[in-house]
Amino acid sequence: MLKRPLLAVLLFLLAFTFAGCGSSTSTFHAHGISFKYPHDWTQVEQDKVGASNATARWMELVAPKSASLLDFVSVAEFHLKVSVITPTKLMALKPRVTDDLRNLVKKTGGKILRGPTSFTVGRLPALSYRIEAAAFGKKMTASRIVLAYRGHTQYVFNCQRSLSGILASEIERGCNEAITSFRLD
Repeated sequence: MLKRPLLAVLLFLLAFTFAGCGSSTSTFHAHGISFKYPHDWTQVEQDKVGASNATARWMELVAPKSASLLDFVSVAEFHLKVSVITPTKLMALKPRVTDDLRNLVKKTGGKILRGPTSFTVGRLPALSYRIEAAAFGKKMTASRIVLAYRGHTQYVFNCQRSLSGILASEIERGCNEAITSFRLD
């Protein structure tokens, strides 16, 4: 009789002891936000991927260590010069946001494949799109673009991969990790 409860306690203690070992994610924490990304990824300098943040307050990129310059997940913050974006207002603005994105993507020779899909990111109202666009002028990429809103602030996730690359599932894994773990401090 005494052996079973003792065995159960020992198994519980072993499980508890090893639960924190070998964490599968790393955490980015700055700019008043945090998000997780796969532990075998690295933070990337913007100039190495040709990322433009001309109007962004900040932009951060993470990518698999073996990735090309076209394969990464970026998170950026923009200040909007519009009235406060609420969940209800975002639904009303959805056609305008989609048209603006369509025009931007079209300039690169790309197109919106799917979207918008409404959901939340870190309790913020958000829209998600799947697009194809040219990067560096010629190389086609596929992206999952997620736009999340808080007041006058827009958070933009770009989960981008080369169409000719082999990292589609890896980028999607990192994208899902960043989006589902995104938090405001």
